[in-house]
Amino acid sequence: MIIPIFITHQGCPHRCVFCNQEIATGRSAGLPSVGHVRDRIVSFLGTMEGRRERREVAFYGGTFTALPRYEQETLLRGVSPFIRGNKVDALRISTRPDAIEREGLELLSSYHVETVEVGAQSMVDEILSKSRRGHTRKDVEQSVDLLRRGGFEVGIQIMLGLPGEDIELFLMTVRRVVDLNPDFARIYPLLVMKGSPLEGLHRRGLYEPLSLVEAVEWAKEGMKLFEKAEIPVIRVGLQATDRLGAPGTVLAGPYHPGFRSLVESSIFYDMASRLVEEGSGEGDSVRFFVSPGDRSYLTGEKRENLSRLKKTYGLESIEIFSSPALPRGRVLLESSRGSFGLSRVELAGRRRARP
Repeated sequence: MIIPIFITHQGCPHRCVFCNQEIATGRSAGLPSVGHVRDRIVSFLGTMEGRRERREVAFYGGTFTALPRYEQETLLRGVSPFIRGNKVDALRISTRPDAIEREGLELLSSYHVETVEVGAQSMVDEILSKSRRGHTRKDVEQSVDLLRRGGFEVGIQIMLGLPGEDIELFLMTVRRVVDLNPDFARIYPLLVMKGSPLEGLHRRGLYEPLSLVEAVEWAKEGMKLFEKAEIPVIRVGLQATDRLGAPGTVLAGPYHPGFRSLVESSIFYDMASRLVEEGSGEGDSVRFFVSPGDRSYLTGEKRENLSRLKKTYGLESIEIFSSPALPRGRVLLESSRGSFGLSRVELAGRRRARP
């Protein structure tokens, strides 16, 4: 259970080309008071009576470690009573890679911060420069090393569709992140937000965002690389909010409130396609078996995956059955040729389907 507290744009030394944190987070700029921090934690805890999930307070939306030390301590002290009272287990913060230093990490450790999310966005210096990030790939590598030495869990956030980026450069970023072996990753598609510097570039024809179809394809290929390396991707796409979905907020770009579902469905289409190619012929009738939690992904939005499979491979009929015995991320196919299976990890590693 994550209890998010937003410090929108606080501590950030740069205005990145894509930035409008107030819209992205749905929160106004400004540092929350200790009273706000405590009230928010109490409110969240009130919804968790009788539940036993691990509970973490997360400071998101700004550059936590770039705040003046006394402001960091003020916020951290606001959580301390809940740590001492065993109401909250730990804290996590997000920050920039060039705002991490050994002395600051000692402060975080003393207040039970266990997880630090690093906003890398790209691991290609040319793309970082065009995005006005103000840091380099080397800064990311050094920050991850410092965090590892400090005993922190490390997450890395990246974006797709940045100015000057193509899919190969994006996948280069993913591979370089994989080399750093973070504990988890997040992937966000770049959107043209109202009020961001990117808005002006887009209006002048200097930046063209990805289509939704392109963004899903990029994210899918990135997720395959992370899954092959057994690095969980804990978020794909921005959290849908009323403010983000309001007309005139996202001016252009691949926004979809269910972006991750589209990516997951695309992955499951690839799995089903691989199985059909190996295990059936034109005019065949096939049956798929998946975990109940994966059924909607295999079906696809508006049953698009099934329609596409039938049209592409000339199938007579397709049936899908939920099988609680199957693990998540695995698909079985039954056809006139026999039974075949494929997992997401096997798809990412391009291994052959096995019976």
